[in-house]
Amino acid sequence: LSGAGFRLPTNVFVHGFLASGDTWANHATLMTGVTPARHGVLHNGVLGPREPGRPLRVIQNIRDRPMPVPTLSDLAHARGLRTAHVGWLPPRAGSAVHEVFPDQASPEGPTETRAVRAGLLSADELARFTSLPVIHRDLVWTRVAIHLLREQRPNLLLFHLLGSDWLQHQHGPGSLSA
Repeated sequence: LSGAGFRLPTNVFVHGFLASGDTWANHATLMTGVTPARHGVLHNGVLGPREPGRPLRVIQNIRDRPMPVPTLSDLAHARGLRTAHVGWLPPRAGSAVHEVFPDQASPEGPTETRAVRAGLLSADELARFTSLPVIHRDLVWTRVAIHLLREQRPNLLLFHLLGSDWLQHQHGPGSLSA
């Protein structure tokens, strides 16, 4: 983003803790300020309904489940601010996010459709998005984030790159590879 002329904040977290080793649980904690015990995102998904005699299962499609507490995006929206998520934890039912280009991009998604019209990716790339190499998806998400910052000017943009996330899971945070 800084290469596209956007200045990034210089204040960063130096000390902190992980709510979980999984991305979505940590994103939900950052977005709500509460632990997974309160927001319900325990892994890269949520626990499914308890079925007697069956093991617990994780449901990865959390979009249809309401978040039990307000998110940062909800609070920003309530104050009249524009919000956007790119490659970020998918907003859950009832969330107020103006622009969403999710990790599981869809040819039917409104932000995704506008990204194709703007030439940020082809219709074929969008149709195959989840099977594209991670670095290619990161490139698309970066293009979309820059486009949204220039054209939509959100007050809050939540942006996540999968390549960095994957490398940190593989080699550890702060490792040379990550």
